[in-house]
Amino acid sequence: GDPQRVRVSRTVNNPDTINVTGFEAQILQNFDFLPGLLGNTGISANYTRVRSGGANDVQLFNVAEDTYNIIGYYEDSFLEARLAYNHQSEIQRQGGSSFIGGNTIIAPRGQLDFSGAIKPMKGLEIRAEVFNITQSSRTEYLGVEELFRLYEYDGRTYSLSATYRF
Repeated sequence: GDPQRVRVSRTVNNPDTINVTGFEAQILQNFDFLPGLLGNTGISANYTRVRSGGANDVQLFNVAEDTYNIIGYYEDSFLEARLAYNHQSEIQRQGGSSFIGGNTIIAPRGQLDFSGAIKPMKGLEIRAEVFNITQSSRTEYLGVEELFRLYEYDGRTYSLSATYRF
């Protein structure tokens, strides 16, 4: 047959300018100046803030505006333990993937995890971990919470392992 010309066009990147501002702060503090067992403890914390916007309500998608992590720990030659909490604020995902259009929103979420290990002899480490102690879930909705889209629940997860190094 006769050759036909077909034109397919699709916007890959939004031509509008997106202004992104933010900052990140972090602290790591060993408490080795404290007496006794407290000298083996410490804390690590960070916070990130991101804001975006532009003409025609354009914004940066798939990024939480606020996230933070707080970790407390203990470490010596026999025992190590970490308790970590992380949190993210609401996340906007680009819309258009549903019959009603609009943006998908991931609800804010926080999770607490624990990991610990003992080293009872040279080369042997026994490790225990508990993920999602708070039993947090992941929820998505379409623009407003009443338009529920997704619910994921992993529950609390336990892990126990032993490693021996020769």
